[in-house]
Amino acid sequence: MDSQDVCLLLNVTKRTLQTYRDKKLLPYTSVGGKFFYQESDVTEYLKNQTVKSKKVLSWDFLNSGSEEVKKVFSQISETEKALRKAFDNYHPSVMSERNLTGDEV
Repeated sequence: MDSQDVCLLLNVTKRTLQTYRDKKLLPYTSVGGKFFYQESDVTEYLKNQTVKSKKVLSWDFLNSGSEEVKKVFSQISETEKALRKAFDNYHPSVMSERNLTGDEV
């Protein structure tokens, strides 16, 4: 694979690929000033750069009824109640513009 192929595959610029070479992150061969990479080396680099999730939430986990899940849903419920109460008790400030009522006119 040449530099252009690797750049497209890794979604990086030629300058970034040069940095990979400089830092010896990706093995390469140079022939006449042109750089070549083995597909297996690029694949290995990709595998090493992949970040794996520690915990994946699934419907099974959410429906498990564990104490952790119950606590999170309880906190969500309490937050919703507090927001509803704040919204219901909201009154525009005294200094804001308002319409006069019939008694005030």
